Amino acid sequence: MDNSFEKLINRVLDGRYRIENVLGIGGMAYVLKATDMQNGNRTVAIKILNDECNSDERAVKRFVNESEAVSMISAPNIVKIYDVAISDTLKYIVMEYIDGITLKDYIDKVGALGWKEAVHYVKQILSGLSAAHEKGIIHRDVKPQNVMLLKDGHVKVTDFGIAKMPTSEPITMTDKAIGTVNYISPEQASGGKVDFKSDLYSVGVMLYEMVTGRLPFTADSPVAVAMMQVSNEPVAPREINPSIPIGLEQIILKAMCKDPDGRFTSANAMIKALDYFVKNPTVVFAQPDNASQGAKNKPIDVIPGTDDGKNKKDKKKSKPMYPVILGITLAFFIVAIGTLVYLLANRDVFGSEGFSGIDKFLGIENNNSDDKKMTVESFIDRTYDENLEAELKEKGYSVAKINYVRNELKPESCIINQDPEPGSIRIKPAQGKTLELTLYVNMGAVETKMPDCVLTDGDTAVRYLTNEFNSVLIDSYDGSNITTEKKSSDTVPKGFVIETDPAPGTKITVTNDIKIKLYVSTGPEKKNAIMPQIVGKTLDEARRLLDESGLSFGNTVNVDNDEYPAGYVVKASVAAGEEVEAGTTAVDVWVSRGQSNSGSHNNTPSDTSGAHNKNDNTQTGTNTGTSHVSGNNGENSGTQTPDNSETNAGNNSGNTSENQNGESSENTSDGGLDALLGLRGEEDSAG
Repeated sequence: MDNSFEKLINRVLDGRYRIENVLGIGGMAYVLKATDMQNGNRTVAIKILNDECNSDERAVKRFVNESEAVSMISAPNIVKIYDVAISDTLKYIVMEYIDGITLKDYIDKVGALGWKEAVHYVKQILSGLSAAHEKGIIHRDVKPQNVMLLKDGHVKVTDFGIAKMPTSEPITMTDKAIGTVNYISPEQASGGKVDFKSDLYSVGVMLYEMVTGRLPFTADSPVAVAMMQVSNEPVAPREINPSIPIGLEQIILKAMCKDPDGRFTSANAMIKALDYFVKNPTVVFAQPDNASQGAKNKPIDVIPGTDDGKNKKDKKKSKPMYPVILGITLAFFIVAIGTLVYLLANRDVFGSEGFSGIDKFLGIENNNSDDKKMTVESFIDRTYDENLEAELKEKGYSVAKINYVRNELKPESCIINQDPEPGSIRIKPAQGKTLELTLYVNMGAVETKMPDCVLTDGDTAVRYLTNEFNSVLIDSYDGSNITTEKKSSDTVPKGFVIETDPAPGTKITVTNDIKIKLYVSTGPEKKNAIMPQIVGKTLDEARRLLDESGLSFGNTVNVDNDEYPAGYVVKASVAAGEEVEAGTTAVDVWVSRGQSNSGSHNNTPSDTSGAHNKNDNTQTGTNTGTSHVSGNNGENSGTQTPDNSETNAGNNSGNTSENQNGESSENTSDGGLDALLGLRGEEDSAG
């Protein structure tokens, strides 16, 4: 694997972008988090083509294609591109930084989504694709892995690497199965012509996966899946998840129609269909006239508010009849209107009795008679049941339609509103007829079980609960009553949910003011320890006392001391009785080696977690650094050569050579890489 990105951390790319850390590593590129120092220290993501692919013509073409495609699109649901650099030695794209997770990761974590949440995401995806399609760009790789989900519920479509550009050549046989096999359209899988409707098929597969929790086609090999995309019909979503509304299932199957002509005509048409469904969740769309009665998974023929309808060829065939029909209709209305105008103008001549038929035709008969009018009675706040139905019938009303709404302040089955409005004036229906009402009836509270969010990332848990409650409430639930409280935990990682209130599985009533508390881990509790008195103790005893106090043993310094015998602690980096943080504080100690002897000694702390070893290795030269010995207390009677930055062999393994200024002399320079990437590292590695 190409690990050249490691040299970029804490460096400055092209004198502008300070690299912070790695966000992701792919087969052909890696993505780094960086700060744009020339644009208000804006956080950005930089996608860099790795060295292994820099000479791969196909990989380079895909990389350039992505930069060109996204640069052409300006839409809220498409990831933004700020800068592009393409040279022989370095290729990178500077994009907007997205603080979130892929939609695929989210689905894998929470399972099947509520239909409201799924539709919310899909409409945004379609909006982004619509902007691309308007520019003549076909994504060709629409999948949850290429959709980023932000913390606020918005989504961004990414990775236009294999997008078909408006100027692209027709797809060749080498491109025929391009895309990810679980989401590609039948025409992609078979090497057919690909257009905007291919992206809509992929969206249909995504929506299928979101509401069912599984893919429509799976097999042991990609080839087998591709064949299923071409020839197999998917299992109806409602057979997997019966809670999916029929109308939504119909929309999914229409988007996944094998024949592109049977799909939605555009991304906007699919958005309109989803909008219509959201407003009418109980809708059942019409099936095609030629659909056999027992046929499964037949796509809907027409969706109100969309551009989809009958075949254009059929419209063309019937066109010659339009002028004839229109002419006859126009002539009829001209004669009728002329007659009405004449009769109205001469109403007094005919008299009221002779004019009664015209009045009836116009719906104005007896308008001046109060006994023929009625005032619409109010049924608001009444309980809708069999008794009320009987009363309505007795009073000359009938219920034409019931719209169920949710109002937490009213009891279940309570009528919240009605149409016509109470107090409005209407003509009394003729004998045997009724005045039709539309009633808005309260569904009441929804009882469910508290979802299990324990061991889930805190931000993800809030988002999940918000969407889950919003899916069962008609009124929008914004999640403002979901609060978090930080709590230490020795077992749950930092940032993850420890427990919830109410507890998972608890029966709850979902209302707009439902209160949920999440306890999010801050990691292990920080405990303080009191520094013991170790001065005057042997080294072994000092270790024991520190361990019992929850403190770790740091470095040792061997010093000449006339007060304490060799092997006794004469000084510690933390004063006895001082309160310090347990578990993280390391205490350095100074150990007597007895009365001073001739010669110079090294008084720099050295790692000594092991036995005392004496190193008699002698090298010629002058000692220019300090020998750090891992696992022993090393004593050097000789010196290191100035040209040798390596550690002494034998018991001195793990030493690091340092210069006289105390700075590491490790050679970190890589002039070839720096020159290749155009990096400027002066003084930037520290910052």
